[in-house]
Amino acid sequence: MDKHAENNAKAKLDNIVALTEALSIDFDNLETYRNGVFEMSEDEQQEARKAIELLISCDLDDADSEEDVRQRIEESALSVEIRSGWESVIFGELEPSEYRILLTTGGPACQIVGELGRYGEPETARIQFQDWGTPWLDLYTSEEQDAALLSFVSVFYFGG
Repeated sequence: MDKHAENNAKAKLDNIVALTEALSIDFDNLETYRNGVFEMSEDEQQEARKAIELLISCDLDDADSEEDVRQRIEESALSVEIRSGWESVIFGELEPSEYRILLTTGGPACQIVGELGRYGEPETARIQFQDWGTPWLDLYTSEEQDAALLSFVSVFYFGG
């Protein structure tokens, strides 16, 4: 069995984990380090070097703020869609209850799907993959990866 679609989803997931880790970088400390001010502790310098390596791995070596990382996350989606669940016609307005973020299309395709809370905030996140003519399949994820997925999708606005 060809694992091309699954490997594509795994690569996307690795990138999502790195991007969400980059959201927690201390950009003030990083800027000080980049400016050559080494009056920082060895731990702070080591943290800054790790942050630079992480940003380079995300192709964000010129990022100056958390906003730059958030923008990269937003740009990584091909589409962001919502849909509502079954509602009685009596109640009128439909509220979004599910979302889908399409990351890649075709063969292979990759998406993140989940449920939305009452105020349009993501409550769950699952990464899925498919190849031509195959159904969407969930990629197995660890607790750490689940947390990264939820952090990643929380950057997007789903209404509400």
